[in-house]
Amino acid sequence: TSIATVILSFGYLLHGAPSEPYFPAYIILLLLPIAYVLSQWQKPSWYAGLALVSTVGLINIYSIFKHNFFVSNYQDFSYGPSVAEQQAAVEFIVKQSQGNFQFKTTQQRGKFASFFDNLRLLALAQGYQENRLGGQLFYLEKLHQQPRLRFLNLPLVQKAQLKTLEIYYVP
Repeated sequence: TSIATVILSFGYLLHGAPSEPYFPAYIILLLLPIAYVLSQWQKPSWYAGLALVSTVGLINIYSIFKHNFFVSNYQDFSYGPSVAEQQAAVEFIVKQSQGNFQFKTTQQRGKFASFFDNLRLLALAQGYQENRLGGQLFYLEKLHQQPRLRFLNLPLVQKAQLKTLEIYYVP
């Protein structure tokens, strides 16, 4: 247990932001030495150790909620908006377009045909389907990121803001 914990800790410190598959093993292995150390302490220091572990746990729980359940990393990669936010975006778009809509974006990743598949699936679950040939255009962009198309900044273009998304459209 000690060797595995040291190896995973060293890898974590060396990499800086490993992905989620490392954490289940790391958390279990990290809890065993912590529990052993706490069991060896006397009562006053045991309470202090328990308070420290609890404080770190509460800070982590707060951080998880604050970052929409995403693990922070330093790469230019993001998992995108949460499912709840995607559902809110689809509901807003369906309501504004009466079910005749088309998803667009100015992001580089938008060039892939599957970029909006998650939104298409959520729309299908509500009984709607994207009209890729002639639906009302809705540009979904990251919050506070200047869209690459100038016409999205024209006065007639409306903008709706969600938690991490901005939706541009012409009513």
